[in-house]
Amino acid sequence: MVAFLFLQMGHIPRWVASFVVSRATRVALKRSAIRHCAMKHLPKSTSAPRVGLAHGFKALIPVVLAMLIAGCVKRDSGEAQMFGKKQTIRVVLIGEPKHGGAELVEQLLGKGIDARLNEPLGEHDLALFFVSCTEGVGEAIIDRLEGYAGQTVNRAGIVLSQGQDEMDPDLLRLVHLELNILLSSMMFEEPIDVPAFEGHNPKLHKQLKKLAGTPAKPTTLKKPDREDFAAYLESSEARPGGSLQMLMEMFERMQVEAGWDVNSKLLWGYFFTNKSPAKLHAAGEDLRAKGYRLVKVFQDDEKENYWLHVEREEVHTPQSLFDRNQELAEFAAEHDLATYDGMDVGPIQVAK
Repeated sequence: MVAFLFLQMGHIPRWVASFVVSRATRVALKRSAIRHCAMKHLPKSTSAPRVGLAHGFKALIPVVLAMLIAGCVKRDSGEAQMFGKKQTIRVVLIGEPKHGGAELVEQLLGKGIDARLNEPLGEHDLALFFVSCTEGVGEAIIDRLEGYAGQTVNRAGIVLSQGQDEMDPDLLRLVHLELNILLSSMMFEEPIDVPAFEGHNPKLHKQLKKLAGTPAKPTTLKKPDREDFAAYLESSEARPGGSLQMLMEMFERMQVEAGWDVNSKLLWGYFFTNKSPAKLHAAGEDLRAKGYRLVKVFQDDEKENYWLHVEREEVHTPQSLFDRNQELAEFAAEHDLATYDGMDVGPIQVAK
């Protein structure tokens, strides 16, 4: 009866279920033992065994009922469940709002997820650090992370977005690496690998629920180490186009996944940025004299920077491309451009 009343209220404490099971089991066993002793001394013609069997079934009813009730009380990721109905996962998105924070909240809301933007972390919250790959990890992101110093993270992930469905895998890898460097300085003394997910991914809900079900690892966040991050940015890992190791992996994917002949000529594009277009036009003419083809100078969608795009058909190895990237980075500095932003590549299109 007590369990029934709790059931009507929509909550059954575990101690109630355990008490019902243990008490009902004791009663059933006791009745069974008494019946067994009595039946040994009854004449064979008596109908008492039939009556005893019926009483035996009746005695088992509270046992079965109590076990069914107890079976409804489950625990999943530290949260109670009732009749298989899972609790909503609370996700706190941490990052710069202009990197797509509102869009991510809208994308995640529903389907068992309650998404919040830059709110304090609770005991069972999933911390989700997000960054736009086109913007990268800048001072605004570092300031935002610094505001979480002293709070406790139990489970964490990274969401990377690029403002479009097709994402450049090399850019994703580079930005993921940057954010890992910062989070490593906040959580542990050595580098960690926080799982990363792509934004605009239809499976993102399932991936986050799976992450929320992993064992909690409570960690009190420290302030991000700005000096370590600055040193990383000056290292070869953060150079335009990436490290030599990254380029070697890129060439392997080009050959294995894309099926391109990396030993033949491919169309390589190179990109530069600046706040005003005049210097980019001048740099474009200098690169044209060096054998590059000037594609265009254009303004980005955010109306913040202008871009110079040049290209050339040539053969590269990981080492020669690494050297080219460093050469063009020096060219950008000599021409007082904001950045050399790296390269892209594709097969040469044959004109029909």
